[in-house]
Amino acid sequence: MKTKPLFTFGEPKVDAILARNLASDDLRISPKMRVQDVIGKERTERLESEDFHYMTKAHFDFVVHPQTTPAYPLFAVEFDGPVHAQPEAHRRDAIKNRLCRDANLPLLRIGYSDINEYEKMSVLDFMLQCYVKFQKRHPEIQREIQERLDSLGAEDIETLIDDAPCIDPSLDSGFLFEIETRFPPTLAIQRRLRDNFGVVEGTTGNASKLGGSFSALVLPKGESDPPEENGFVVSSATGYIASAGGLVTESMVLVREERSASARIWLPCADEIPPAPNIADLGKWGPADFDAMNARSAAMWFASVPGISGWHIASEMSEYLVWKALQDWAFENLLTNNGR
Repeated sequence: MKTKPLFTFGEPKVDAILARNLASDDLRISPKMRVQDVIGKERTERLESEDFHYMTKAHFDFVVHPQTTPAYPLFAVEFDGPVHAQPEAHRRDAIKNRLCRDANLPLLRIGYSDINEYEKMSVLDFMLQCYVKFQKRHPEIQREIQERLDSLGAEDIETLIDDAPCIDPSLDSGFLFEIETRFPPTLAIQRRLRDNFGVVEGTTGNASKLGGSFSALVLPKGESDPPEENGFVVSSATGYIASAGGLVTESMVLVREERSASARIWLPCADEIPPAPNIADLGKWGPADFDAMNARSAAMWFASVPGISGWHIASEMSEYLVWKALQDWAFENLLTNNGR
């Protein structure tokens, strides 16, 4: 007999990140919990033999739950190391995804790229900070939206809700939460550019008004459409540094950068994801096309943890990478405010 390591690969780092962001009087992180101790089938529910066998043998890397009793799980975290790229591991992952989906247990799957640090913060740190902030901030945003609606007349409300082709962003609590929740390393770079080089975020005219010598602007370019078949969405951003003045022209742009980043938005619940019918021919779809779309939807699970959106993470990271590239250029090509 011999002892075995409790953690493998990057799991110790994941454990440390979870602890520093979630460990409190209210929350606890439990590693290596058996799946059947976290979720279970209903009395009348029947599972495929493979799923049932897996549920009784497998474990979760980490489970986040309250300190209170009974401590129902809030979400699980799986660290996918290199072995998860193998076909058999992919099959097992799909079973675990399917079990969590059917039990309504959010599952956060992360990889090595999520624990790499940027300005001493990892993507996983940011995800967990979003989760914690969301618990407090989301109800407040919803109250603010309701107060706004209460202050409007019936005609204004009809314009915002009934006449709009989609929900007005000012009424979307998720959207409002995301635009106020920035990746902290991005904010650190913006401060460094301003303090060291007089580079101010915004248009060139704004930079002049704020006493800046240069302006910097970073904008999202959009996301992959449709989402990648592997469950990840790719977001792109572009940005520039320009000399301060009036309206920006191409001759004023000193450097322009573009970067992309990806984040997971759905998990596979089957060995293979059925292809989607041609959306362009939606008006011509027959029963077989709708059956194909239903089969595809059943194989995909948007397993979002409250406050953690893959679209938000990818967008924030692509913008951060652009700001980082602009900062690197500034340190090589601009004099600092102290002349060095």
